[in-house]
Amino acid sequence: AYAGGMEMTVEREVTRMTTTPLELTRQYSDGEISRADLIAALRAFPFVARERIAPPFDDPAVTTRGSFEEIGTALACDFIDDDLYEEIADAVTEANGGRIP
Repeated sequence: AYAGGMEMTVEREVTRMTTTPLELTRQYSDGEISRADLIAALRAFPFVARERIAPPFDDPAVTTRGSFEEIGTALACDFIDDDLYEEIADAVTEANGGRIP
């Protein structure tokens, strides 16, 4: 059981290093992945903590890579709409003990 858990950690780390939340939303926007796949991927995504930054919050240059901020950037870039943002926020909150990481 330990080895299996270890593999999952490595797999999640590789996913985190190679695919960001913003990239996932771009893939959805381009029709490469489904809405359900996007939500499932973001629910399982190992988000990093946001760095303390000043506005503008929707500027990709000042967004913390791998953080939930990227979902706000995706909204600003029209990769997702308000309804999908709320759905993602709810799924991520539920998956992370009732809070956005």
